[in-house]
Amino acid sequence: MQYMLLCCIDESNWTGLSNAERDQVMKEYDGFVQGIVRSGHYRAGGRLDGVATSTTLRERNGRLVTTDGPFA
Repeated sequence: MQYMLLCCIDESNWTGLSNAERDQVMKEYDGFVQGIVRSGHYRAGGRLDGVATSTTLRERNGRLVTTDGPFA
């Protein structure tokens, strides 16, 4: 069985952090990822674009509806 970890961060909170705070968060995240890599459980990783470039998929009345734009 495989699992996916998705870190959801409010972009306005993230940009409100100082560079030092952001660096600390990323340092801790990197340590976490390196631990998974060392254990042999890491499969893949990637970064999503920001919410301003997202597309939201929803189902309405049995039909797929897509909405482009800044929707978290």
